[in-house]
Amino acid sequence: MLDQLLDLSIFFSFDRSGYLRHQKKFAPSAFRDGKGLNALITGGSKGIGFGLCKLLLSLNVSLHITSRDKEKALSQMEILREQFPGASIHYYSFDIASYQDYPFFTAPFDIVVHNAGGMPREKIKATDKYEYVFATHVIGPHLLTRHLMERGRLSPDCRVIFVSSGGMYLRALNLDDLTFDKRPYNPYLAYANAKRAQVDLTELYADHFKEGYLFSCMHPGWVATPGLDQYMPTFRKWMDNRLRTVEEGADTLLWLAMTSSAYPSGRFWFDRKEAPVSLLPYTKTSPETKAALWEFCEEQYRKVATA
Repeated sequence: MLDQLLDLSIFFSFDRSGYLRHQKKFAPSAFRDGKGLNALITGGSKGIGFGLCKLLLSLNVSLHITSRDKEKALSQMEILREQFPGASIHYYSFDIASYQDYPFFTAPFDIVVHNAGGMPREKIKATDKYEYVFATHVIGPHLLTRHLMERGRLSPDCRVIFVSSGGMYLRALNLDDLTFDKRPYNPYLAYANAKRAQVDLTELYADHFKEGYLFSCMHPGWVATPGLDQYMPTFRKWMDNRLRTVEEGADTLLWLAMTSSAYPSGRFWFDRKEAPVSLLPYTKTSPETKAALWEFCEEQYRKVATA
């Protein structure tokens, strides 16, 4: 009963105390042998992505890391190589919103984690007309996934995972005015909308690709990351030592990527447990809006594929 009340509070579920409490109930789960597995982590040079990199390297997974900040990424790669001598680590300078600037990936990936993101305070346009937050969290990951599919760069049973946010619980998906040309730009609304779209897109992938690939979405709770320091400094200061570590935030990512236990495709997860996609009735996405999201993303892919 107490656990249920604490989870309903949100605060004592998403914070570090929530992780430590949930961790006690994690079912025993054997992880796959990482030797021979290739993982692509976007935005892997800091925050949750970097925490996940360390966890995967501890299981001998070969890492392929993308980051738009080359100097920072190369410095972080050296830290990983010092901590994991002999590990297989590859870096690609890549901005997920640069739709036609794909690195030449050779390895078929067994794991793809769409972790790259951001929440700029001012409106920024991506390489096309769309606002940067939606381009980085939704359009870019969709185009990269489809790019890898079409070129045979995903293993037949690849696990594709989107890193969403608990902030998406506050918003219904809105596909109107994704450029923020008709309304004032609000970074928090843009971010929550994009994170809601990731949840819906995961379900759509599972519907459209029923065999082989395994699609998942998760949220990490409230985590002490450089992004939180940059984009939400007041919240960061207020939460202080109640925030999860990056490794704790990455734990469910590790579980989804490496567990030997079977789990269904297209679901949303939090602390190794399937989570509801909506807490409030008005935030549920209608079938029509989901269909429109898929058609929108596929239209963007067709434009790039035929360019």
